[in-house]
Amino acid sequence: MTDTSHPGTVICSYGKECLVEDEQLTLSVCQLRRSVGRPVCGDHVRIGHDTQSQWVSEIVARDNEFARGDRRGRPQVIAANVDQALICIAPEPAPTRDLVNRYLIACHANHLSAALIINKSDLQTDSDSLYAMIPQVLRDSDIPVLHCSAHRQIGLDSVLDLIRGQTTILVGQSGVGKSSLINALVPDLDLQTNRISNSTGKGRHTTTSTTLYRTGDTPQTAIIDSPGVWEYGLWQMSTQQIAAGFPDFSPHVSECRFNDCSHRHEPGCALIKAAQSGQVDQSRYNAFLRIIDANNKMYGKPGPSRT
Repeated sequence: MTDTSHPGTVICSYGKECLVEDEQLTLSVCQLRRSVGRPVCGDHVRIGHDTQSQWVSEIVARDNEFARGDRRGRPQVIAANVDQALICIAPEPAPTRDLVNRYLIACHANHLSAALIINKSDLQTDSDSLYAMIPQVLRDSDIPVLHCSAHRQIGLDSVLDLIRGQTTILVGQSGVGKSSLINALVPDLDLQTNRISNSTGKGRHTTTSTTLYRTGDTPQTAIIDSPGVWEYGLWQMSTQQIAAGFPDFSPHVSECRFNDCSHRHEPGCALIKAAQSGQVDQSRYNAFLRIIDANNKMYGKPGPSRT
């Protein structure tokens, strides 16, 4: 039997339908079928059709995913096939203490590159305070850190250079100016938003969810806008998975006596020794312990560690 389906990319997913863009950049509303599963923004799919309707007949294997924790501690995938995550923070509102570290842990777990963008940087006149917003790992690594002001159109060329030819998910707290940044990076955003709304017949309801936009620079450049959060929550992770999200810990955790070391009190814990000797920044170690404690409190403690 001849396969009459054709490929597409999910722009947004809502209810029992999703909006798919085909290779000619034409938008189609496609029904979701339980036997196939629910695609997310960025998924590559195949579209089946007849004379009356279209549907998702296949979700192509994902290169990667971006997720956040749901209420049960499970990873809730909100986007797929993403090249990089752009973590947006601002002087106002200042990021919660461990927000950036949480995003970096998630990026590591999801095999995503990460970059940090400080929007509204024109509001911060104290360069030391602005510098203090950046976790130590970013200062000592090759992770890009960009400063811009979407409102004043400052520093946007560097952001465009970073995202060109990539599919980038923009994440961050509510109020940091993600909407202004999207408007600045996607000149025809209103046109695309109206096109999406008209295609779905749902008004602007669907564009309040995770949505993919083309920048207009090249068809290969896309930005996935995700809803803002106050505190990004990780899903239930083991101590080892969280530690892996701190790349500066890597040389030390591999030297611990026990493979299931909690890095709190075990004899022979190389990470504790490194923090005490200054080989690992104490503030980084403290952030690690806070994130572990928060996850344990929310989802329950992992199995017992050795003493």
